[in-house]
Amino acid sequence: MGVAGATAQDPMFQMLEMQNQMLTMMIGLLMNLMQAQGQKMEGALSGSGGDISGGGGGSSAVGGGGGSSSGGGGGAANSNASSGPASPGAQGALDRARGMLGLNEHSNAAEINKVTKESGIDSSTTPWCAAFAINILKDAGILDTTGLKNPNYCPEIVRWAKEKNIWMERGSTPKPGDAILFDWGADGTSDHIGIVEKVENGKITTIEGNSSDSVKRNTYEIGSSKIMGFVKTKG
Repeated sequence: MGVAGATAQDPMFQMLEMQNQMLTMMIGLLMNLMQAQGQKMEGALSGSGGDISGGGGGSSAVGGGGGSSSGGGGGAANSNASSGPASPGAQGALDRARGMLGLNEHSNAAEINKVTKESGIDSSTTPWCAAFAINILKDAGILDTTGLKNPNYCPEIVRWAKEKNIWMERGSTPKPGDAILFDWGADGTSDHIGIVEKVENGKITTIEGNSSDSVKRNTYEIGSSKIMGFVKTKG
């Protein structure tokens, strides 16, 4: 912007040139500020979308799997999964089992084996439901396995529990921390085991290893024909 007839040495020309430069600088600063603010808003919106989409993951509250009366998906492995030593008591056993919900024998065998290999079972090659349940209950100090010749074999667990007088038949009401044995084929031979998490409203909620190859939470009617019975634990 200039003034007609003004020269570079004219004071008025110099003042107008300074104003023009200052205006140009202010416009530039304003444009930079607006651009930075726009990038910040875009980042916030992008982050919000990620949180929303991520909310659909996690471990399932009532997973599917062998014989579950509730069905449903398995869910992703628990981000807080812990197969470390259990705290004493039924609560400690359940906390340890809950911490492993979602672990899968194909992608998380090393973590599962921290429990199952206590009795010689590699979860990536061998059925591991019994090794999972029995070792967690034993480590928490609520199941004395003295005399149990094969802790990895469900029929042997049933035989041993009956001999020790800690067996309860189907239809009984177990407590959290008890073991639950299943007979899918109704042939009198147990072929699966889990841990009772809670009993309410006529339903038993369990945490089971090797349920569709994963650690899952399942729910059954208390009188379900799939249930063979229970092993009572201490406490």
